[in-house]
Amino acid sequence: MKQRIFYIIVPIIIILAIAASVLFSGVLVMPTKATLANATPVESYDILEYQYQRELNILSDYANGSYTPQNPYIIQDPYKANPLSALILFETAEPAQVTATVIGKNQYATFTYSMDGFTTHHEVAVLGLYPGQKNQVDLAIIYQNGQEKKYEQFLQTEPLPYDFPNLAVQVSKPEKMEPGVDLMISCLDTNYTYMLDANGDVRGYFSNKNFGHCTAMRVLKNGRLLTTGDVEKLMPYNMYTLWEMNLLGKVFVEYEIPNAVHHDIIELDNGDFLAASNNENMPLGYDTREDVVIRIDRQSGAVTQQYDLRQILDDNRKPYNHYDPGVLNAPNRDWAHTNSVAMDEGDNSIIFSSPIQSAVVKFNADTHEIDWILSSPEGWDGEFSQYQKYLLTPIGENFEWQWGQHSVKILPDTAGDSNTIDILLFDNGQARSYTQANSINPVNNYSRAVIYRINELNRTVEQIWQFGKELGSGAYATFLGNVEKMQLTGNFNIDFGGMLRQDGVPLDDIVQSVIGRQQVQSRVVEVQQKGEVVFDVSVTPNNSSDAETYQVRKMDLYTAAIQYLLGDSKCQRKGDVQSSEPTSYNLPNFFIPRITLNFKQIYQQNGNLILQGSFLYNGKSYMLGKVLFVLKNKDYQYIFAATPGLNGNFAARFDLNDVQPGEYAIYVAGGVVNGMDALGKVNFGYNPTGYKIQVK
Repeated sequence: MKQRIFYIIVPIIIILAIAASVLFSGVLVMPTKATLANATPVESYDILEYQYQRELNILSDYANGSYTPQNPYIIQDPYKANPLSALILFETAEPAQVTATVIGKNQYATFTYSMDGFTTHHEVAVLGLYPGQKNQVDLAIIYQNGQEKKYEQFLQTEPLPYDFPNLAVQVSKPEKMEPGVDLMISCLDTNYTYMLDANGDVRGYFSNKNFGHCTAMRVLKNGRLLTTGDVEKLMPYNMYTLWEMNLLGKVFVEYEIPNAVHHDIIELDNGDFLAASNNENMPLGYDTREDVVIRIDRQSGAVTQQYDLRQILDDNRKPYNHYDPGVLNAPNRDWAHTNSVAMDEGDNSIIFSSPIQSAVVKFNADTHEIDWILSSPEGWDGEFSQYQKYLLTPIGENFEWQWGQHSVKILPDTAGDSNTIDILLFDNGQARSYTQANSINPVNNYSRAVIYRINELNRTVEQIWQFGKELGSGAYATFLGNVEKMQLTGNFNIDFGGMLRQDGVPLDDIVQSVIGRQQVQSRVVEVQQKGEVVFDVSVTPNNSSDAETYQVRKMDLYTAAIQYLLGDSKCQRKGDVQSSEPTSYNLPNFFIPRITLNFKQIYQQNGNLILQGSFLYNGKSYMLGKVLFVLKNKDYQYIFAATPGLNGNFAARFDLNDVQPGEYAIYVAGGVVNGMDALGKVNFGYNPTGYKIQVK
């Protein structure tokens, strides 16, 4: 009997030992020819090469025909970027100048542009088409002898996407509005950036939702639009790339910014850029974020100056605010959340806005010495009393401090006093108190645009204009927003950008809106200086949780940036790339298949693997979690850590230059934490992604 048991147990033990040795040998996570054959290859993609090749393909196709003003070559959405745009190409027997007119509903919605010079080859950009209808485009051909001929073309467009925000125009008085279109800039990548005409109709939008992406879009002196590109550094809006582009979507220059850019960027007098940014070692080697201002050399794209705001203010000051996600032991503290930069080039000073500190600060760019602080005196006592000497003293009637502000701008001098400076900003009004105990409930709160006149000699501040308080909580925006003073009319364009609502009731839960669990809407109002509203549009979600408007910017639809020749030159790439290098991690030797990936981006570019997306753990999303990507074949293994965001989001850019050439399976490993402590117990997973990559 014992001998029989022995003969039964021993084989079982041997089988288990063999199974254990196989299980822990790592052979089960070694990619095979079969698994590699069935995996999806990661494609190479470079928007600069793609656009250039597309231009060459268009020209090649065009060369196969004979096109005239009566029968032109028309390609709609030439760069797959703005579906309400087109290019019209044709030849004339004699040199001629072309004027294109997109017929609108009225004179204020009709857009006309004349090309420069006389030529026989014509590439006419068409902007401002209406969605979902047949658009009339008139071409006027004017010859050097004065003869003019006119031709009509009709372009049919597709309807707006199913998740495009709802737009409800309450007021539209085009005759009193600033000419141009409203560029409605999005913040979250579930929303669109688009253009509205004076009637509130959509006349263009970017199908790539990462354009802009919670950063100011500026019209540069050369007529191009400066915007963040689509390569992300840190969730949800710090972007590695800047693009100079036009409204067709044509990119002329790409700037690689190792620090990443967020919220705001401006063009300086000499053409350089000043931007809200980060320490270049953030997020993995720096414990705070969004608290550095950088200067970017326009010619080289290099970051030439970094202003660490922790050297300006004390990052330990902790006002009550609604930006804090409540994560314990977070690797990067957001104490400033710098959202606006300006420069007083007259005295070489920088102005920045910290909404968390509810402070606007001016400091000298050379010495870093503070000039003044525009902030309520609350919370500047005790251990922070060294800053009291910089605080401004309010004077005049009806004065109110700003809270959680955005969009700080220096206005032209109208006082005729060299000691004063006028500051325009958007006062979100978040909490309206340094402490939670004294904070204002959102149902009783308001947001507004306001002008402060600061006497820099006497350190006094006076409120000389405001609009928005009279709208009450109906326009209260906990976060986001901006204001601009118009050049021709003197009107103010005001964006109440992040209005959080639950069943119509105002809320203050920013974090839930950012991760898509709370509805956010917006409202844009153009108002005359005396208070007459000439445009008012409400923006609400449609098959999405997001209808925020990060900023609104009035601009000409047609600028010099749309006049260029296809295939004339490749886009330039400037600056420095920052990519993650391989890291070490003790991976298990067997799969724990718990992670499901949703990639928004996965491609190779110039020796980098670029990834963006989100993941579920056992089919569920968690607020805290992170993933690593493993490149593995029978000879080599490389592990790269992705930058984590909330609710399972991740972004990554991995440097493949030190990876040995060959074909690799891509695995994902990572985990989630129950609760809100970043150092809490991690539930781990490890499984294939279904992708493979060829490294050359």
